[in-house]
Amino acid sequence: MIRPSLLTFTLSLLTACGGGGSDSDGIPTTPPSAAAQALVLREDPGAAKSVTDARAAGAADAVVIEGRIREITPGFAAFRLIDEQLPYCGQECKDGCRTPWDYCCEQSDTISANLIPVEAVDASGKTIATPALPDLRNLDKVKVKGKLTVDERGNFKLLASGIYRVERPQLPGDLLWPQ
Repeated sequence: MIRPSLLTFTLSLLTACGGGGSDSDGIPTTPPSAAAQALVLREDPGAAKSVTDARAAGAADAVVIEGRIREITPGFAAFRLIDEQLPYCGQECKDGCRTPWDYCCEQSDTISANLIPVEAVDASGKTIATPALPDLRNLDKVKVKGKLTVDERGNFKLLASGIYRVERPQLPGDLLWPQ
């Protein structure tokens, strides 16, 4: 049994942290911060590399990479971009997967090899805090403009300066989108 004080604390914490939730299509109902909204590109940034091609090419000061949003980091302008050639669960075989954005049908090493973390940072280099990303959800196909970095261990990170949504896949309406 949940005690009233614990329930009250949890609800107040969710409210304070911008836990506004999502509508039935998984689109956040809490508005994004002005800094996150500024990332939206009104026009297609042009030719883009796939995630795997960008990883093969290595670090770049200016790059546009196209892929699908795999996992949005709650509270921040950050997500993981996965190569669109990797099919999400249910894309090719209609298996009735309730969480197709987690790519659970793939091996973890295959997912890692086709993934780049994306972060939008402020002038001090800190990831921008925001209760939501502007009209973006898991599995949206996007083009991200920015700087691709590779650290000494070979870990990639795309520092985003702009995001353009290319398409939103049509998925069954009864999916339980992450909050």
